[in-house]
Amino acid sequence: MAKNEDDVPVIISEDDARGGVTGHHVRYVLAFGLAGIIIAFLAIGAYFGYDALTQAASKVFAAEGMLRRRLISYAVSLALAVVAVGKLGRLRYCWGACLGWI
Repeated sequence: MAKNEDDVPVIISEDDARGGVTGHHVRYVLAFGLAGIIIAFLAIGAYFGYDALTQAASKVFAAEGMLRRRLISYAVSLALAVVAVGKLGRLRYCWGACLGWI
């Protein structure tokens, strides 16, 4: 703790000690930064792996019935992920309500 010449502790508010008020925009910065990084890596991967990507796509479209199976498996995986995220959000809300956070 800081002290002045008289050895009396200096008491300052939290905002003054921190140098300003902390905002609640940190989560937005994190979300947009993470989304930007993911988009950048996808763009870089598509740029450098374009040949492999087109070959894989041509194989999928050329095989009879393969496209339907892949689309169904992707749709099921996406649906499960959406349900899991929804359940986690509901669980977080329930825990917050039970603990008095909300």
